[in-house]
Amino acid sequence: MMSSRTLALALVLPLTACMLAESYDFDGYQLAPGAGQGGAGAAGEAGAGGEVSGSSGQAGAGAGGEAGAGAGGESGSSGQAGAGGEAGAAGCGSLFDAFEDKDGDGIGSEVSKKLCAPEAGWVFQKGDCHDGNKDVYPGQLSFFAQPYTDLNGGPSFDYNCDGNEQVTGAVEAIKVCNKPFCDQGKEGYEENAAPLGKVNRLCGSTVKVKCEGSGAACGATKSEGPAVGCR
Repeated sequence: MMSSRTLALALVLPLTACMLAESYDFDGYQLAPGAGQGGAGAAGEAGAGGEVSGSSGQAGAGAGGEAGAGAGGESGSSGQAGAGGEAGAAGCGSLFDAFEDKDGDGIGSEVSKKLCAPEAGWVFQKGDCHDGNKDVYPGQLSFFAQPYTDLNGGPSFDYNCDGNEQVTGAVEAIKVCNKPFCDQGKEGYEENAAPLGKVNRLCGSTVKVKCEGSGAACGATKSEGPAVGCR
């Protein structure tokens, strides 16, 4: 029959062995109670895309063991840089006043807007006194035998928008042949009874005049000729 002392030792020895087994590894080094190996750190989040390039994500720190000398987790991978944004549209260095050119003669009316580059139907010079007639614009060099209808509904020979009606060449209006020398054979045109345009009664005239004879026989000979052109 086992004594009480022997029974006590029988209970204590296995317990001690168990405790020693939990406190020492096979190499004899002591471990802290509850020590374990830490899990791998979580990967860092991807960086947010910026206007030009995204910032890199932060590296994820590995979680350490719960206690003692457990190995720490590995650092997480850095996030990828964000994708670059699209290039912005080219800016406009300077704005200019552009004027509407309905008739396509290269000169605009008073209707305007701001532009930094040429645009169909708009030009950078104004002054067209009739933007519905391509023959009428400042700087017009041609002469015309027929008037056009201006913006007020009346006839005009002012094709170059200078406010006048200039006769072509050296055409002269002849009203009378002066005696006794009869103006030495002077030629010109008879003025119209009323302006065919605004002010110049010579514009559009088709009656040629030539002073002939001398003394009492001096007189004007009339004939039909090409219409006098004006601008």
